[in-house]
Amino acid sequence: MIHLAAVMSLVLSMSATGHPEHLEEKEAVVWYLGHSGWAIETQSRFLIFDYWEETEPTEPRALANGHIDPQEIRDKKVVVFVSHGHRDHFDPRILEWKETVTDIKYIFGWKAEKGSDTIDCDFEREEMDLAGLKIRTIVHDNDQIPESAFLVELDGLTIFHSGDHGNGPPPLKDGFIDNLDYIAKIAPAIDMIFIPTWGEESFVVEKLRPKFTFPMHDIGREHNYKEFADRAEREKLPTKVIAAEKQGDHFFYTNGKMKK
Repeated sequence: MIHLAAVMSLVLSMSATGHPEHLEEKEAVVWYLGHSGWAIETQSRFLIFDYWEETEPTEPRALANGHIDPQEIRDKKVVVFVSHGHRDHFDPRILEWKETVTDIKYIFGWKAEKGSDTIDCDFEREEMDLAGLKIRTIVHDNDQIPESAFLVELDGLTIFHSGDHGNGPPPLKDGFIDNLDYIAKIAPAIDMIFIPTWGEESFVVEKLRPKFTFPMHDIGREHNYKEFADRAEREKLPTKVIAAEKQGDHFFYTNGKMKK
Protein backbone atom coordinates (compact mmCIF):
# COMPACT_ATOMS: atom_id res chain seq x y z
CA MET A 1 0.00 0.00 0.00
CA ILE A 2 1.38 3.45 -0.95
CA HIS A 3 0.94 6.06 1.76
CA LEU A 4 -0.03 9.60 0.76
CA ALA A 5 2.70 11.04 3.00
CA ALA A 6 5.36 9.05 1.14
CA VAL A 7 4.05 10.24 -2.22
CA MET A 8 4.00 13.87 -1.08
CA SER A 9 7.55 13.53 0.26
CA LEU A 10 8.73 12.26 -3.14
CA VAL A 11 6.96 15.07 -4.99
CA LEU A 12 8.44 17.72 -2.73
CA SER A 13 11.93 16.29 -3.25
CA MET A 14 11.72 16.76 -7.03
CA SER A 15 12.97 19.91 -8.76
CA ALA A 16 11.19 21.78 -11.54
CA THR A 17 13.01 19.54 -14.03
CA GLY A 18 11.34 16.43 -12.64
CA HIS A 19 14.66 15.21 -11.25
CA PRO A 20 15.62 14.93 -7.56
CA GLU A 21 16.25 18.27 -5.90
CA HIS A 22 19.10 16.80 -3.85
CA LEU A 23 21.58 14.78 -5.84
CA GLU A 24 23.63 11.91 -4.47
CA GLU A 25 27.24 11.07 -5.26
CA LYS A 26 27.67 9.89 -8.88
CA GLU A 27 24.48 11.68 -9.92
CA ALA A 28 24.13 14.72 -12.17
CA VAL A 29 21.62 16.76 -14.13
CA VAL A 30 22.86 18.00 -17.52
CA TRP A 31 21.29 20.92 -19.42
CA TYR A 32 22.01 21.83 -23.05
CA LEU A 33 22.53 25.61 -23.24
CA GLY A 34 23.09 25.76 -26.98
CA HIS A 35 26.18 25.32 -29.17
CA SER A 36 29.02 24.30 -26.79
CA GLY A 37 27.24 25.52 -23.66
CA TRP A 38 26.28 23.10 -20.91
CA ALA A 39 25.25 23.24 -17.27
CA ILE A 40 25.94 20.24 -15.05
CA GLU A 41 24.67 20.05 -11.49
CA THR A 42 26.27 17.49 -9.19
CA GLN A 43 25.96 16.77 -5.50
CA SER A 44 28.19 19.69 -4.50
CA ARG A 45 28.59 22.04 -7.50
CA PHE A 46 26.85 23.71 -10.40
CA LEU A 47 29.19 23.71 -13.41
CA ILE A 48 28.71 25.87 -16.51
CA PHE A 49 30.79 25.41 -19.66
CA ASP A 50 31.25 27.80 -22.61
CA TYR A 51 28.06 29.78 -22.14
CA TRP A 52 27.03 31.95 -25.09
CA GLU A 53 23.78 33.59 -26.11
CA GLU A 54 23.59 33.74 -29.88
CA THR A 55 20.54 36.01 -29.64
CA GLU A 56 18.53 37.56 -26.86
CA PRO A 57 15.93 35.04 -25.65
CA THR A 58 12.31 35.84 -26.41
CA GLU A 59 11.19 34.60 -22.98
CA PRO A 60 12.61 35.05 -19.48
CA ARG A 61 15.94 33.29 -19.05
CA ALA A 62 15.70 29.92 -17.32
CA LEU A 63 17.43 26.56 -17.39
CA ALA A 64 14.18 25.19 -18.80
CA ASN A 65 14.78 27.10 -22.03
CA GLY A 66 18.56 26.71 -22.06
CA HIS A 67 19.59 30.06 -20.59
CA ILE A 68 21.19 31.11 -17.34
CA ASP A 69 19.27 33.39 -15.01
CA PRO A 70 21.66 34.09 -12.13
CA GLN A 71 18.70 34.36 -9.76
CA GLU A 72 17.90 30.71 -10.45
CA ILE A 73 21.37 29.58 -9.33
CA ARG A 74 22.17 32.29 -6.79
CA ASP A 75 22.44 29.91 -3.82
CA LYS A 76 24.48 27.21 -5.56
CA LYS A 77 28.26 26.73 -5.60
CA VAL A 78 28.87 27.75 -9.19
CA VAL A 79 32.00 27.18 -11.27
CA VAL A 80 32.06 28.68 -14.77
CA PHE A 81 34.50 27.32 -17.37
CA VAL A 82 35.48 29.18 -20.54
CA SER A 83 37.67 27.27 -22.98
CA HIS A 84 38.81 30.20 -25.12
CA GLY A 85 38.00 33.73 -26.18
CA HIS A 86 35.97 33.24 -29.35
CA ARG A 87 32.57 34.85 -29.06
CA ASP A 88 30.68 31.56 -29.50
CA HIS A 89 32.35 30.22 -26.35
CA PHE A 90 32.76 33.33 -24.20
CA ASP A 91 29.83 35.63 -23.53
CA PRO A 92 31.00 38.58 -21.37
CA ARG A 93 27.61 38.65 -19.61
CA ILE A 94 28.83 35.72 -17.49
CA LEU A 95 30.94 38.16 -15.48
CA GLU A 96 27.75 39.93 -14.37
CA TRP A 97 26.55 36.77 -12.60
CA LYS A 98 28.88 37.40 -9.65
CA GLU A 99 26.68 40.35 -8.70
CA THR A 100 23.91 37.86 -7.89
CA VAL A 101 25.48 34.45 -7.22
CA THR A 102 26.97 34.36 -3.74
CA ASP A 103 29.55 31.59 -4.43
CA ILE A 104 30.99 31.70 -7.96
CA LYS A 105 34.38 31.01 -9.50
CA TYR A 106 35.49 31.45 -13.13
CA ILE A 107 38.09 29.24 -14.83
CA PHE A 108 39.46 30.68 -18.06
CA GLY A 109 41.43 28.46 -20.45
CA TRP A 110 43.88 31.26 -21.23
CA LYS A 111 45.28 34.43 -19.68
CA ALA A 112 41.98 36.28 -19.76
CA GLU A 113 42.77 38.70 -16.92
CA LYS A 114 39.14 39.29 -15.96
CA GLY A 115 39.71 40.32 -12.38
CA SER A 116 38.66 38.83 -9.06
CA ASP A 117 36.94 35.46 -8.67
CA THR A 118 38.77 34.18 -11.76
CA ILE A 119 41.54 31.67 -12.39
CA ASP A 120 43.54 31.88 -15.62
CA CYS A 121 45.25 28.87 -17.20
CA ASP A 122 48.73 29.00 -18.69
CA PHE A 123 49.44 27.64 -22.14
CA GLU A 124 50.53 24.33 -20.69
CA ARG A 125 48.78 21.45 -19.00
CA GLU A 126 47.59 22.37 -15.54
CA GLU A 127 46.22 20.66 -12.45
CA MET A 128 44.26 22.30 -9.66
CA ASP A 129 42.04 21.23 -6.80
CA LEU A 130 39.28 23.55 -5.61
CA ALA A 131 38.06 21.98 -2.38
CA GLY A 132 37.32 18.61 -3.91
CA LEU A 133 36.82 19.76 -7.49
CA LYS A 134 39.81 18.41 -9.39
CA ILE A 135 40.55 20.13 -12.70
CA ARG A 136 43.11 19.13 -15.30
CA THR A 137 43.60 20.78 -18.66
CA ILE A 138 44.95 20.11 -22.11
CA VAL A 139 45.91 23.01 -24.36
CA HIS A 140 46.07 23.71 -28.08
CA ASP A 141 46.05 26.57 -30.56
CA ASN A 142 44.16 25.00 -33.45
CA ASP A 143 42.02 28.15 -33.59
CA GLN A 144 45.13 30.38 -33.70
CA ILE A 145 44.49 31.50 -30.13
CA PRO A 146 45.41 29.77 -26.86
CA GLU A 147 42.69 27.58 -25.38
CA SER A 148 42.10 24.72 -23.00
CA ALA A 149 39.86 21.72 -22.66
CA PHE A 150 38.81 20.65 -19.17
CA LEU A 151 38.77 17.30 -17.40
CA VAL A 152 36.94 17.63 -14.09
CA GLU A 153 36.45 15.12 -11.31
CA LEU A 154 34.02 15.64 -8.46
CA ASP A 155 31.38 13.81 -6.46
CA GLY A 156 32.39 10.46 -7.95
CA LEU A 157 32.05 11.74 -11.54
CA THR A 158 34.60 12.28 -14.31
CA ILE A 159 33.61 14.76 -17.03
CA PHE A 160 35.52 16.03 -20.09
CA HIS A 161 34.50 19.20 -21.96
CA SER A 162 36.64 19.65 -25.05
CA GLY A 163 35.83 23.25 -25.96
CA ASP A 164 37.12 23.49 -29.53
CA HIS A 165 39.66 20.70 -29.13
CA GLY A 166 39.04 18.88 -32.40
CA ASN A 167 41.24 17.66 -35.19
CA GLY A 168 39.35 19.05 -38.16
CA PRO A 169 39.79 17.24 -41.48
CA PRO A 170 42.33 14.40 -41.81
CA PRO A 171 45.12 13.67 -41.32
CA LEU A 172 45.25 13.33 -37.54
CA LYS A 173 47.49 15.92 -35.90
CA ASP A 174 50.23 14.81 -33.51
CA GLY A 175 49.19 17.30 -30.83
CA PHE A 176 45.58 16.16 -31.02
CA ILE A 177 46.57 12.51 -30.56
CA ASP A 178 48.99 13.35 -27.75
CA ASN A 179 46.34 15.29 -25.84
CA LEU A 180 43.86 12.42 -26.08
CA ASP A 181 46.50 9.90 -25.04
CA TYR A 182 47.11 12.03 -21.95
CA ILE A 183 43.40 12.23 -21.06
CA ALA A 184 42.95 8.50 -21.61
CA LYS A 185 45.89 7.79 -19.31
CA ILE A 186 44.81 9.99 -16.40
CA ALA A 187 41.08 9.23 -16.74
CA PRO A 188 40.54 5.59 -17.70
CA ALA A 189 36.85 5.69 -16.70
CA ILE A 190 35.00 8.78 -17.95
CA ASP A 191 31.30 9.23 -17.28
CA MET A 192 30.57 11.82 -19.97
CA ILE A 193 32.34 13.82 -22.65
CA PHE A 194 31.24 16.88 -24.62
CA ILE A 195 32.84 17.10 -28.07
CA PRO A 196 32.34 19.01 -31.35
CA THR A 197 30.90 17.14 -34.32
CA TRP A 198 33.59 18.29 -36.75
CA GLY A 199 36.71 17.05 -34.99
CA GLU A 200 37.30 13.32 -35.65
CA GLU A 201 34.71 12.50 -33.01
CA SER A 202 34.76 8.76 -33.69
CA PHE A 203 38.48 8.72 -32.97
CA VAL A 204 37.91 10.67 -29.73
CA VAL A 205 35.29 8.19 -28.55
CA GLU A 206 37.45 5.19 -29.42
CA LYS A 207 40.32 6.71 -27.48
CA LEU A 208 38.43 7.88 -24.36
CA ARG A 209 35.62 5.27 -24.25
CA PRO A 210 33.20 7.31 -22.12
CA LYS A 211 29.91 5.96 -20.86
CA PHE A 212 28.08 8.86 -22.56
CA THR A 213 28.97 11.32 -25.30
CA PHE A 214 27.23 14.66 -25.90
CA PRO A 215 27.97 16.09 -29.37
CA MET A 216 27.99 19.89 -29.54
CA HIS A 217 29.04 23.05 -31.42
CA ASP A 218 26.08 23.06 -33.81
CA ILE A 219 23.49 25.53 -32.55
CA GLY A 220 20.64 25.69 -35.04
CA ARG A 221 21.88 22.46 -36.63
CA GLU A 222 21.13 20.08 -33.79
CA HIS A 223 20.16 17.44 -36.35
CA ASN A 224 23.92 16.86 -36.66
CA TYR A 225 23.90 15.46 -33.12
CA LYS A 226 21.33 12.84 -34.09
CA GLU A 227 23.30 12.01 -37.22
CA PHE A 228 26.38 11.35 -35.10
CA ALA A 229 24.33 9.23 -32.69
CA ASP A 230 23.16 7.12 -35.63
CA ARG A 231 26.69 6.84 -36.97
CA ALA A 232 28.04 5.85 -33.56
CA GLU A 233 25.51 3.04 -33.45
CA ARG A 234 26.46 1.84 -36.94
CA GLU A 235 30.16 1.99 -36.09
CA LYS A 236 29.53 0.29 -32.75
CA LEU A 237 31.47 2.98 -30.91
CA PRO A 238 32.09 2.27 -27.20
CA THR A 239 29.69 4.90 -25.87
CA LYS A 240 26.07 5.96 -25.80
CA VAL A 241 25.52 9.22 -27.68
CA ILE A 242 23.01 11.67 -26.19
CA ALA A 243 21.68 13.99 -28.90
CA ALA A 244 20.12 17.18 -27.57
CA GLU A 245 17.38 18.48 -29.83
CA LYS A 246 16.91 21.99 -28.48
CA GLN A 247 18.16 24.38 -25.81
CA GLY A 248 16.83 23.46 -22.41
CA ASP A 249 16.90 19.72 -23.03
CA HIS A 250 18.04 18.12 -19.79
CA PHE A 251 19.17 14.68 -18.71
CA PHE A 252 19.47 12.91 -15.37
CA TYR A 253 22.53 10.71 -14.82
CA THR A 254 22.15 8.10 -12.09
CA ASN A 255 23.32 4.53 -11.54
CA GLY A 256 25.40 4.73 -14.70
CA LYS A 257 22.33 5.49 -16.81
CA MET A 258 21.11 8.67 -18.53
CA LYS A 259 17.43 9.55 -18.39
CA LYS A 260 15.69 12.40 -20.20
